Amino acid sequence: MRLPALVVLASLFHGTLVAQQQPPVSPATQAGLTVTPKWGQSKEVQQDYERECYDRARVQTGADPARVAAADSAAAAHSDSGTGAAPGIISGRRIGRSKRLQTGALENFRKVMQACLEGGGYAVE
Repeated sequence: MRLPALVVLASLFHGTLVAQQQPPVSPATQAGLTVTPKWGQSKEVQQDYERECYDRARVQTGADPARVAAADSAAAAHSDSGTGAAPGIISGRRIGRSKRLQTGALENFRKVMQACLEGGGYAVE
């Protein structure tokens, strides 16, 4: 009798986990780009091409929007952990400089990714 109850509990738990999963974010969306197929490409083909262009842009520029987002989160957590005025000022200067460098790197990344996508028959905004 315990086995059916265990199976029911396991299936409820699995259903909850599946319902909580978010759909994957496309590589173009991660880079802040909106992509529309011009030649009727399927969603699967578009996803594959976006991944290919994302990887090409990452290799050519050395930037990765996913890593920048993670670094932003870590920097925010670090700046919140400082105590007193001096740590906050120093941390703020570092974050400001880091943001400027990241912004330039991300702009280059987006340009490379956009050129790649446009070459594959996609309109990019």
